[in-house]
Amino acid sequence: MQYKSPAKINLALDILGQDPSGYHKIQTIFHEIPLHDIVEIKKIPKGIKIECTDPSVPTDEKNTVHKAIKLLGLDGYHIKITKNIPPRSGLGGASSNAATALKALAPKHKNLEDLAAKIGMDVPFFMNGGTALGEHFGEKITPLPHIENLKIELKFSDQQVETRDAYSKLDLSLCGKNVTKTEKMLTAIRTGNTKEIIKNIHNDFQKGPGSSYLTGSGSARFLIIHPSA
Repeated sequence: MQYKSPAKINLALDILGQDPSGYHKIQTIFHEIPLHDIVEIKKIPKGIKIECTDPSVPTDEKNTVHKAIKLLGLDGYHIKITKNIPPRSGLGGASSNAATALKALAPKHKNLEDLAAKIGMDVPFFMNGGTALGEHFGEKITPLPHIENLKIELKFSDQQVETRDAYSKLDLSLCGKNVTKTEKMLTAIRTGNTKEIIKNIHNDFQKGPGSSYLTGSGSARFLIIHPSA
């Protein structure tokens, strides 16, 4: 069976400090976009075999789909991932792949969200996708209404950014200054005010204003091309 594994952007990202565990506390607004990978799952007699069209993606125990299968306590699967979401772009491809595998292989599992958070902090969002508020480390998800009339154009850099490296370079004293923008965006999403959503887009990884916006801590940017509301 083949499954679509969607990408996301961060319409808002506030970094609120670092936890003693090493994780950073954040507040973010995730938004699913049409770009997607394809995850193909086949049953085999034994083992876990991961195949990926992008050679930079690990196919061993480090692969998020491999981790998902192991957490479910399953065996005997061949997974082929056709990558359209660039790795380390901030678009959540690896997290989405893991969530896709969890939902496909154990749709009736009672604790999928808990398992998702063990793989990565973006994975819980992809269990339902859409638009959602992410809190704590990003794994505490509150669904939000669907956003109408928001059309996105992506821009990709040749430079790939590791999340750990991006966070290590942050000056935390300069972060968390735009939480009021997030509050205004939440109100705008709930009232369907697209212009106010666009007006309040921000990301603590981005220094200064620009015509396009970073998503997550990666190298991809997005541009609003049709603010029709």
